Amino acid sequence: MNKDTTKETTKQTTKEKLFDDVETIDKELDEFILDPNKWDSFLPYLANHYSVRNNYIISKNKASIVKTLSAWNKENINIKKGEKAIWLLAPKSTKFINLDNKLVPFSKLKPEQFKNINKKDIIYKTFAGFRPFTVFDITQTDLPKEKYPKDYFNYFNFMSSNDLNIEIANKLYEYLINKIAEKYNIKVNYENLKTVSGKLVQNTNNPIIMFNTNNELRQNIRVLFHELSHFLLKHNYEKTKRGICEFEAELSAYLISAILGLKEKESSFRYIKEWSDEILSFKRDERIKSIDNALNTSRTIFKELNLDNFIDNYKL
Repeated sequence: MNKDTTKETTKQTTKEKLFDDVETIDKELDEFILDPNKWDSFLPYLANHYSVRNNYIISKNKASIVKTLSAWNKENINIKKGEKAIWLLAPKSTKFINLDNKLVPFSKLKPEQFKNINKKDIIYKTFAGFRPFTVFDITQTDLPKEKYPKDYFNYFNFMSSNDLNIEIANKLYEYLINKIAEKYNIKVNYENLKTVSGKLVQNTNNPIIMFNTNNELRQNIRVLFHELSHFLLKHNYEKTKRGICEFEAELSAYLISAILGLKEKESSFRYIKEWSDEILSFKRDERIKSIDNALNTSRTIFKELNLDNFIDNYKL
């Protein structure tokens, strides 16, 4: 057997093993749902903007900053000779175009049909299954360590402190209220909600986040992230089971709060456990999809509210 054949066989074996490992990965990910201690060790890997399943694979490989070969090459960074790639999973998808209310695969289009394509008519449909792709960790490149991005995981350092700086927390709260009004036209109000910390009211022209007047400052910040997550996820208890809605919103709020150093792990997971029976009654794929929904929503909030800029300004 020549070297090229051996290399191709090894590559195929690695891909097959990856698919075999998906079941194991999903089982381990499933354990995260009700175990807050596991989330703390996993959080830094979420800085890589991949799915929760892929970030879990990255964490198991003890990697940090990963990119595809072409992405590293675009930055004029090369992979060191002999380094083995990390295999990740991408959902299978096909590109279609909407022609006369019929979905036609791009591969079936005639040359003349490409001329009048409107981007709004392009639709991607995802199918069951995955296709493997490879990435390399920054330590596998020829980039000198002194040139590694220093702030890549910087936000997660805030978790090391349990002390709440009231002055900065007040500025953060004021900043958030102004930002959600500006970005989403969401207003806030305060009321004695008894045992409820907060709620989102959407049966008016302008959505309102209601806060319980008995809340502490830290609690109000978490409630704001929770209710904003409901809003962005377009949760509707008539269409989506409430357990899933609450799980996604609370996990999203927890992820953002953890990045900002507002440790609310106990309250967040106590709240999630209230819905544990309903959550555990769903299929594993549904639960993992919900983790991804929460993860993507937390990233959206972080980006759209420009929270990295706030952190840089106040050095939380």
